[in-house]
Amino acid sequence: MLIALFSSAITLLCCLPAAYASVRLGLGPGWLISFVANLRSVPLVVFAPSVYVLFKQMNLVDSKLGIILIHILVNSPMALLLLASFMQDIPKEIEEAAYLDGANKLLILLKIVFPMLSSSIAAVFILSFVYSWNEFLFALILSIRRSTTLTVGASLFITAWGVQWGRIAAVTTLAVIPPFLFAFYVQKYLVEAFSGGVKE
Repeated sequence: MLIALFSSAITLLCCLPAAYASVRLGLGPGWLISFVANLRSVPLVVFAPSVYVLFKQMNLVDSKLGIILIHILVNSPMALLLLASFMQDIPKEIEEAAYLDGANKLLILLKIVFPMLSSSIAAVFILSFVYSWNEFLFALILSIRRSTTLTVGASLFITAWGVQWGRIAAVTTLAVIPPFLFAFYVQKYLVEAFSGGVKE
């Protein structure tokens, strides 16, 4: 739970300003977001050996911080692409009017952009949380004992002496319940985000 919550929250904190800077301030070339998003289409197993070597050198193997960092890196392309597309739906005239009234960029971002994108931000957080909760590959190669997640923990009951189906069923049931309840209570934000994305 800690890994999923922290990685999702930090992903939002990093991608929200980046998406705003790209869409509204014109920072970076126009193809940058598309390029970053396309990186997510590459099979993650391609990066696994390099990630393990890098994290081993940084002493991040078998640590929650290491798994949080890799989940942030994997979630960022999707979050950046979605937030940038949602921000394009906000009329520029609203921000220009606030700027003429004396508001600076930070105030516009905090008082106008973020509240209008509240459902979209919630949707991106939910998607990031669900991915982080269910992620198996990097959680497997970067965990040994202290940072084992539920998805990896379920596989530990497959041993050379047999498969402990009862314990696997118990762990997988436990792993399904939190994201199911979470998605059930916040499904309205997903509907709002992907039907419009912006609160008037």
